[in-house]
Amino acid sequence: MRSRLSLIVRPSVFRSRSSRFLAVMFAVASLDAVSPAQAASALSAPIEELNARFVEVMKAGKTLQFQQRYTLLAPTITHAFDLGFILQSAIGAHWTVLNPEQRTTLTEAFQQYAVSLCATYFDNYSGERFEVVGETKTSGGDPIVLVKIWPGDPKEDVHTLSYVMRQAGSAWKATDVVMDRQISLAALALAQIRALLSNHGDAGLLSRLRQTTSELSRRASR
Repeated sequence: MRSRLSLIVRPSVFRSRSSRFLAVMFAVASLDAVSPAQAASALSAPIEELNARFVEVMKAGKTLQFQQRYTLLAPTITHAFDLGFILQSAIGAHWTVLNPEQRTTLTEAFQQYAVSLCATYFDNYSGERFEVVGETKTSGGDPIVLVKIWPGDPKEDVHTLSYVMRQAGSAWKATDVVMDRQISLAALALAQIRALLSNHGDAGLLSRLRQTTSELSRRASR
């Protein structure tokens, strides 16, 4: 993968089949252990849906074209993640300088990028299983949904994802994802977005998001 595709994540993230899903998101937190019995709740429901949709698309694999995978994933991803909040957090104070049209355009481009990334890499199935195993909180009190990724290949490692959640209206949405309680996807995402914004302005950020989305689509269609 060429360097211009490295917005938010690095290619090495995708080397393990059981960690392809790590393409999308975000954050580091300090965790406390909880019982799996707490998993079935309104908090974890959007993550349960996300897990099920990932497996559905992965099982369909190459029988679906990129755009079909995109169409299937888009509503679930935008329901599970507060992508607008994530983008606004990354842009910071400059967000207030943008007019409503600029905010909408950037948010749509970021959403298209996030969904395209998943549609590109969730294109085959090797027996992976996604399981919500509990709920907990960060040291700051933010709720977390814990997910274990069981690989189809017993030689591969089991990974834990920690989805940091916030309430958006009546719904719970993820704003961060932590891999194995130590790797922050948010830190990577926010740092790269801020660097692009600092070096190239909001127009440059928009251009890079669109360029990368287009590259992902072409790459997946080969």
